[in-house]
Amino acid sequence: MELSTKRLPKGWLFNGDKLTEYKLKNGFRILVVPRHQAKVLTYQVWFSVGSLNEKDGSEAQKDGLAHLFEHMMFRGTEKFPDGKFDEITARIGGDRQNASTHFYRTNYFESIPPANLRP
Repeated sequence: MELSTKRLPKGWLFNGDKLTEYKLKNGFRILVVPRHQAKVLTYQVWFSVGSLNEKDGSEAQKDGLAHLFEHMMFRGTEKFPDGKFDEITARIGGDRQNASTHFYRTNYFESIPPANLRP
């Protein structure tokens, strides 16, 4: 599949979906791409940290920390112990959560049936 090289109007993706961006006062960016034909709501949270940020040139052997912390996020906290997040999201149909770490980012995502969301 070859992508078109023509310029698209701001706020539109190459596949025709509309992209809306919100920016909070603290700099947090929210990107919304509604796809009403999808029978699921999927949200993703991306952090600008990945294996690129581990290379400090020292002998500290810090490789893999971004990926380790990705996994630790699923282990819980004092307030939300291991399994609590799964329990909460399972109540609203969430059963497809995961995460990944790459060179420049770490992201987490969850899918929830839209019928279980409040208006």
